[in-house]
Amino acid sequence: MRDELPLDDDLRARAAELRRQWRADEEEWSRAALEHFRHGRTLVDVLRAVMHRGDVVELAAVTVRGVVTHVAEDWCRLDAAGAVVELPVTIASPVVRVVERFPRGGCGGAPGAPATWRARLLELEVAQTPCAVRLTTGELLTGPVSVGGDHVMVGEDAEAFYVPMGALSWLRPSGG
Repeated sequence: MRDELPLDDDLRARAAELRRQWRADEEEWSRAALEHFRHGRTLVDVLRAVMHRGDVVELAAVTVRGVVTHVAEDWCRLDAAGAVVELPVTIASPVVRVVERFPRGGCGGAPGAPATWRARLLELEVAQTPCAVRLTTGELLTGPVSVGGDHVMVGEDAEAFYVPMGALSWLRPSGG
């Protein structure tokens, strides 16, 4: 047992006040740090966080629900009821809402996947992968994709649709 020096009541009160002030300062710094973090976070950061947790998300306006399995610079991939759905993450992206938290954890993404939406579309073009392509108007087109400067051609030459990049809501590669 160690010897303790007796403290007078004034010293105890002062020590308690200093501890209270220190806790208040720490709480204020923590609140400020959280606010700074939230103000700097992008939608890609949010999607990456839900991917790592394994949350089920719902994308409003495009009516897709699933688990995010990959997030790149400007696109993401969802496993939506066994089908792979890929979509651009832009200023016009759909609202993301977490509908179920999974305590099992998520994943780290798809190593080797293209970094940008355009690169992913070019990858699908080179592989001549048929896709189902949902437009922001709700229309669904099917066929291989071919990438232009500011648009995507969906389908074969004679029956092709030319879609501005901003009008792509999501796509589902065949087999996905």
